[in-house]
Amino acid sequence: MKSEHESYEAAEKAAITIKKRHPKLYVTVFDAKEQRHTLIELPAAGNGPRSSNHNRHGNAATPREAAATERRH
Repeated sequence: MKSEHESYEAAEKAAITIKKRHPKLYVTVFDAKEQRHTLIELPAAGNGPRSSNHNRHGNAATPREAAATERRH
């Protein structure tokens, strides 16, 4: 899907709206003035950059690790 916007900011806002509705889509904004594409990504779900399931620095363990820990206690 392609669309035109008056400014880069307007195009980016529209792209973010599309990405929120369809998070699996690959969404880019093309800046005609700069002749470049910018990939639009949503922030990771959870508590910022450490939202992975790795048991590092107090983050939650994977379900398998959690089950193994429960069996030991």
